[in-house]
Amino acid sequence: MKEDRIWSVLAVNMLLSVFFLPGALEGCMNRIFNITTPMKIEALSGSCLQIPCTYDINQSRLDSNSTINGYWVKMGLGSNRDRVSLDPSRSENRYPLEMIGNMTEQNCTTLFPGLNTSYSDRYYFYIRNGRLIAYCGPIQITVEASPWSPSINIPADLKEHQSVTISCSALTPCPHSPPELTWNLQQDSHRQTENNTEGTFTTKIQETITLSDTHDGYNISCSATYPVNGGSKTAETEVTLSVSYSPWSPSINIPADLKEHQSVTISCSALTPCPHSPPELTWSLQQDSHRQTEKNTEGTFTTKIQETITLSDTHDGYNISCSATYPVNGGNKTAETEVTLSVSYAPRNTSASISPSGLVSAGSWVELSCSSRAKPPASFTWFRNSKHGAINVSVGQVYSFNATEGGEYYCEATNDLGQGTSPVISVSTKDDQVFRFRVLIILTILGIIMMCVTNVIFEW
Repeated sequence: MKEDRIWSVLAVNMLLSVFFLPGALEGCMNRIFNITTPMKIEALSGSCLQIPCTYDINQSRLDSNSTINGYWVKMGLGSNRDRVSLDPSRSENRYPLEMIGNMTEQNCTTLFPGLNTSYSDRYYFYIRNGRLIAYCGPIQITVEASPWSPSINIPADLKEHQSVTISCSALTPCPHSPPELTWNLQQDSHRQTENNTEGTFTTKIQETITLSDTHDGYNISCSATYPVNGGSKTAETEVTLSVSYSPWSPSINIPADLKEHQSVTISCSALTPCPHSPPELTWSLQQDSHRQTEKNTEGTFTTKIQETITLSDTHDGYNISCSATYPVNGGNKTAETEVTLSVSYAPRNTSASISPSGLVSAGSWVELSCSSRAKPPASFTWFRNSKHGAINVSVGQVYSFNATEGGEYYCEATNDLGQGTSPVISVSTKDDQVFRFRVLIILTILGIIMMCVTNVIFEW
């Protein structure tokens, strides 16, 4: 009787809270504590349910000498109440529960094992601490007899050559016993169970594929198998891919091992299912290239254009694009292909530089550097001019030496296709400059003396 009076008082307090506490927290009927948990949650019959739950409480209302207990109560009140409790002081608990959260850490996460459809109802969460009894809720728990169909997530606007990630995910009310996901993509796809923002869980598998025209109309099926008491329950979802793709892409035929000064024939060809209505081919070479439709040995047809060009170094890196436009159902569809030329050529723009520039002190280090544009890359050789001709002084792009006297230097850049020679660089030392100045003075004096002698002889 005493216990019934307590529950009757609680029922009255609940009604008073609704009508006289306009400042009460959303979903709760008291000013003492508030829970954070989904307002609606679904479970599968025969499996378990994990209810994510945390709470905030007014610490001044707690009795530090008493333990905090939490338990759940069905919506029914008075004689119709159906306590689903973890409170160890009560013996009428009808359902097994496990509080996996730590109440002292304000975590009230609860595990319902072995649910059946009769568990569907609204539930309040109660806190008991000494003489304090407070509640919050309700939350709606719905127990389904059949599992939920998994969800297949596919990006929008699929196109061929596009790399996309496709995933299949399933609701996971019980993360301790997640569903097994299988599909008709790669079976070694990684499975993971993810924690959602509201504390619920989702199990997911995903795969990244590169789309082609063969994927258009392809059916992707995914099944989720939930373990339940005495067996399993399975649900399946199927979606059909819709991939946009171009007609058959043309192919560009280029000879191998291209070199400058070489005359080559480049062609662009496209599959021609209907020779009476061949595709229109256009490309970035001469637009007056001759087009022709040819019959292949196996009986199919190909439309082709071609052009003969003489290669130079300017063709290296040049992009050749070719498009094939097919007439389709009163309109046109175009596919395009692009290739980049790789042309070998002899050294170009060979030049040399000196560091430091200007006069240098005799005995100081000088660095000469050679550069050239070539494909394949050039090798470098340094020469010094002498009265006996050019002398090979170093091999390599950079030549460093101790300048004891001045001189003239140049480099040669060489590859399999030819060579290039740099302009001459003069290395002058300060001692050379003084020597030249002295020689100039002496020559000047000798000139003056010779002029005077000539005049004396003439006068005589």
